[in-house]
Amino acid sequence: MILDKYSFVFGFGFLKELNKQHTMASNGLTMRLGLENTLPNLINNDAETLVEVLKLANKTETPRASEKDLIELVEASEDIESLFAEVLGALKESNFTGMKTRKFLETVERNNEK
Repeated sequence: MILDKYSFVFGFGFLKELNKQHTMASNGLTMRLGLENTLPNLINNDAETLVEVLKLANKTETPRASEKDLIELVEASEDIESLFAEVLGALKESNFTGMKTRKFLETVERNNEK
């Protein structure tokens, strides 16, 4: 699986970079919406979001994968559904993303049951 070839860390650095791309300021309040904007796309199996998330999670690691490397690995994946599940699982386990990810997934699951 792709997560075995490179190292991916879904920690503070990952969250900070994700939030940089998804920040909204209003009335002096800064909203960091990285996960909130990213999780729906991951749940919907958006490959572009998957590559971006993997790129950010690998940004501080060695060896560093280029975007082209990640695209090729995702394209070559025989089971991309498992890859999405693996990334969501890693997000659920991280101290920095776990609580929001689990809460978001529970909400989605409750809404799907209705």
